[in-house]
Amino acid sequence: MKIQFLQQLFKFFFVNKKDEGFSYVEVIIAVMVLGIVSSLAIPQFTPAVNKSRQKEASLIVASMLKAAQSNYALFAELPGDMGDVAKFAILEKCNAKNVESEGREACKNSVPVPVEKNDVLFYSPSGNYKVEMRKAYTIDEKQIYQVKANPNGVAYVSKGSAVVGCYTPLDGISHVKEYSFKVAEIGVKPYINCGAKSRLFSAEELER
Repeated sequence: MKIQFLQQLFKFFFVNKKDEGFSYVEVIIAVMVLGIVSSLAIPQFTPAVNKSRQKEASLIVASMLKAAQSNYALFAELPGDMGDVAKFAILEKCNAKNVESEGREACKNSVPVPVEKNDVLFYSPSGNYKVEMRKAYTIDEKQIYQVKANPNGVAYVSKGSAVVGCYTPLDGISHVKEYSFKVAEIGVKPYINCGAKSRLFSAEELER
């Protein structure tokens, strides 16, 4: 519908008028119409762009959960850092200066580097996401692996949507949640616990 309208508008102003020129009123009307069309198109365009950016986070979280499953299958232990994850998944990060505050603006001219062995936090290659992982336990010492990828950078942290995931080997539950771009769901989100009802503890907290 919009395309047909624009085609008719183009024909009226640029085909029919090519020998006559434009009146002042016609120019004003054309500018107003283009402004209205732009105001309708831009709000629909922004969520589509953000959704495409979210796919990067979804792929990272899914890869880390699959790596956690493989690590547990072979060693009966969930990953404690990216060194364990990197045995089964090739992941890179943005290592640019000021990536935490500037996000993709800091990373657009930098070359991604491999995640480091001791990393439990890193920034996605684009800089759009801050990725964190942890191994947690329930009070009865059931292990849970958790990952969260939150929007990052001044331009995106309040407009992007998070992707979070978890894996519990004893229950065989693996779950990835992509938050939508509705106003109530955008921004930074916490870890999810794969259905664990009791409070989760880190290894250090359990030892105390």
